[in-house]
Amino acid sequence: MKNAILFVFLPLAILALWYVFGTNKENYIETIEIAQKSRLHFLKNSQSSPVKDQKGFVHPGFFNIDKNYLVSGTVKQNLENEQIAIELSGGKLETYFKYGMVNFVLQGKECQLILFQHLEKSNEYLLPFTDLTNGKLSYQAGRYLPVQYNGGDYISLDFNLAQSPFCAFNHDFSCPLPPKSNHLEMKILAGEKY
Repeated sequence: MKNAILFVFLPLAILALWYVFGTNKENYIETIEIAQKSRLHFLKNSQSSPVKDQKGFVHPGFFNIDKNYLVSGTVKQNLENEQIAIELSGGKLETYFKYGMVNFVLQGKECQLILFQHLEKSNEYLLPFTDLTNGKLSYQAGRYLPVQYNGGDYISLDFNLAQSPFCAFNHDFSCPLPPKSNHLEMKILAGEKY
């Protein structure tokens, strides 16, 4: 699981830079392109990469960058510290805090996803989701959305940064699978393809 969390932090740092240096369209696209290049570099070169044959690896690419997939959401925190077991790709279960519900509007539709929090690392969150591209254009089991969140009522979600989990590249990895409640009944044509 540590390895699955590591690849999330670089896109988050890049997203933070975008917020610092501006929000115009050109800066935004350039920032996402940098995040995508960093992702490719990680998969092809890092010792922590899930890819076994890095030299022969061909990445499936990314959807076109679309600023409409950057949305602001509200977080309704679950104050009961409810724990939930999430199924892993290997068949086992891993327990997370059900931190709260994230509500947002995307493509004119009201959407809701559960935001999970790591049991031992309170600053690490998991936001897995599925959508109507799974199994066709994106990884069949769903994708993860990097989360930059420090508490509070609001959260920024950028589906252009959506990533396939490590198990999409290597079945030896066991990754948390999005629960049925985190299904979006639309095509998310943003982020990493499969």
